[in-house]
Amino acid sequence: MLRKLSIQNFILIDTLELDFAENFTSITGETGSGKSILLGALNLIKGDRADYNVIGPNGDKSIVEAHFDMPSDLTSIFEVLDLEIWEELILRREIQKNGKSRSFVNDTPVSLQQLKEISQHLMAIHSQYNTLELKEKNYQLFLLDVLAGTLDESTRYKVDFLSHKNMLKELAQLKTQLQIDSAKQDYESFVLAEIQGLDLEHTSYKSLEEKLNFQEKRQELLSICTDLYAFTEHESTASLPVIKSHLEKLAVHDKELEFLIQYVDSLQSSLKEIAYLTTKKMEVYSESTGEDVQLLSRVDDFNRLLNKHRLQNEEELLLLKQTLENNRTGIDELSDRIVSLEATSQVMQQTLLRQATSLNEARIKALPRIHQDFAANLNALKLKDAKLTFQLVQHENLHENLNENGGVEMHLLFSANQGVSPVPIEKAASGGELSRVMLVLQKIVSQKLSLPSILFDEVDTGVSGDVAEKMGIMLYEMGKNRQLFAITHLPQVAAQAEHQFKVIKTQEGGKTKTKVISLSSEERIHEIARLMSGEIVTQEAVSAAKSLMRNT
Repeated sequence: MLRKLSIQNFILIDTLELDFAENFTSITGETGSGKSILLGALNLIKGDRADYNVIGPNGDKSIVEAHFDMPSDLTSIFEVLDLEIWEELILRREIQKNGKSRSFVNDTPVSLQQLKEISQHLMAIHSQYNTLELKEKNYQLFLLDVLAGTLDESTRYKVDFLSHKNMLKELAQLKTQLQIDSAKQDYESFVLAEIQGLDLEHTSYKSLEEKLNFQEKRQELLSICTDLYAFTEHESTASLPVIKSHLEKLAVHDKELEFLIQYVDSLQSSLKEIAYLTTKKMEVYSESTGEDVQLLSRVDDFNRLLNKHRLQNEEELLLLKQTLENNRTGIDELSDRIVSLEATSQVMQQTLLRQATSLNEARIKALPRIHQDFAANLNALKLKDAKLTFQLVQHENLHENLNENGGVEMHLLFSANQGVSPVPIEKAASGGELSRVMLVLQKIVSQKLSLPSILFDEVDTGVSGDVAEKMGIMLYEMGKNRQLFAITHLPQVAAQAEHQFKVIKTQEGGKTKTKVISLSSEERIHEIARLMSGEIVTQEAVSAAKSLMRNT
């Protein structure tokens, strides 16, 4: 339950600290006194977004802090969020003028979403605008699931349904991608076959180009070798043995001729070696392997593919080949993924059908009890002949009409008078009737959800007299099992409370300020009398207030 609320520099509130008790507490005050300010502060603790306009004139930020008893069912959430568990639970919001908002749980910074997750277990706030939610189909179905005890089952179904929906979305995207990839596959397969024909892994096209260049220059090489061989066979070289013989005869007369003889001898040997080598090369160059045309074709194919794909070398062509092979593998994997998802989708579809059937059977089974509870509570609020009916319309072909609601359409029907057929509540109920219906709903829902604290903001709008008193009694009864707050203008409602706060607006130093004060028993009598008679409180109003109050 909410133990304490501290507010600093929030709109017209300078500093405010309130301590709260158990059971039913009413909050009253003149119109415009600032009750909505108090509600706004509590909504910040609930995780509502706020802008810097809530910041008062006494600083650059507003602070709202609430102290709660630590519920046992929050332990697991605190462990997941890595938050310290204290004897009491402190939630704090700080709104700064630069537009930034900070949230804290037990002095540890948390995100706004985390604050919401925690606060929803601590307090529910129902304003007069919640009657608008009553006209929304999703909210009506939520109410039914709460009242039927199928909320957990419904939540699990919705999670599975959305998971299946996302799977179908992924499946559609994959099929579209497969169509695109398959359309490209024929061309890529052709390109891949061309590249595979080059046998790049076992062929060096650099070596082939060098070999082709050799073949193209073979005739020139043969010609030069022929000329060189002819030179070794020339007459001038053929006479070298005769010259050597003459030199050897004359060397007895001039010893230095021996050096010339050595040079001539060396020259003869070199010429013989040249003749031998050129002969061998001429044999090589003269041979025709028949590879010229085939070699030229292979190198041309290689260069054609380089140019075709705007590549520079053999390595880039190999990389393109690997990419095309991977693409083909990717298509196979994509096809396998589609087959797998289709199989899983069929299983999930059958599971969802079973879940939806079970869920709707449980909902329908609970309807008589729910309608009976409504009838009893509406009767207590002087709607004796009123009927509130949850009508579920299930699609005939559930397999083709599954939706996140379980394949049903929801209608909340209402009739206030006997003999009048129920029609959708948004067309049937008046403001006062909606207020009473909403109170009954919240009473039954709060029992199901076991919330420790509930605040009603003018849930009694549109009612008066005996009906207002009965609403007050119902609020009192609800407050026996939980902490309950009601912001009200009706003395019949305020009088049923066990505790009461009054919101007042004052003028101090030329500034308007809002304050909240706790009322004593005597002050409560005067305040309830004021609600009955206006600013001039008569003795008759005081007497009536005393007789109306539960605790006097």
